[in-house]
Amino acid sequence: MLITIKTFAGLKNYFPAEFKLEIKKENTIKDILEILKQQKPEGSSLLELCFASNEEELIAGDYIPFEGEAIHIMPPVSGG
Repeated sequence: MLITIKTFAGLKNYFPAEFKLEIKKENTIKDILEILKQQKPEGSSLLELCFASNEEELIAGDYIPFEGEAIHIMPPVSGG
């Protein structure tokens, strides 16, 4: 099934701001992060720190997205 991945901040150095990803219907957010690490190993250390959300709320690693859902992958926020 296809989902949309949206990336932010430093992740844009490794991935487009928005792209489609083909996953299995049983894949969790944790599985998706592993898929992304395999696609871009050079971004693995940043992906380790990321959290995910859908259009409504933060979502846990065991969350299973539905067909067509947009998943936001975000690194920690910092600034000053």
